[in-house]
Amino acid sequence: MKIKLKLKLEIPEILREIKRLKRKIKLGPEEETKLRGLTNAYRVYEESGDSFYIDESTIEVNIRKFRKALTFNRLKLLDIIKNQNINSVTQLARITKRDIKNIYQDIKILEESRLISLIKETKEVKPILKIEEISFEF
Repeated sequence: MKIKLKLKLEIPEILREIKRLKRKIKLGPEEETKLRGLTNAYRVYEESGDSFYIDESTIEVNIRKFRKALTFNRLKLLDIIKNQNINSVTQLARITKRDIKNIYQDIKILEESRLISLIKETKEVKPILKIEEISFEF
């Protein structure tokens, strides 16, 4: 199964991805296009202040692993993060009436899957939705 993702990358992620691609010895055509797009996005940021870039990628996934990553509770978390102004993981736990430890585990899995990013603000960690669109090919 293939998944097409449209992710919103913030400036720190853009810089990280640029560094990762530049470290590679040989880039394929898709990677070269991505590097040019990221570099241009960073230039636009420096000139006008636009602070994100939409990254479109297709990944191969194992259906079992995918089902494990996107459980009903995790999909519910994504929906809450998208539709409510969530300021912390603690607030997310209160809204869902779930234990903060379980919420944090789910949040870390969603972060590893690149669907959200975590921003540390003062003592709290704020989840930010990165995913703009997701589609599946079988």
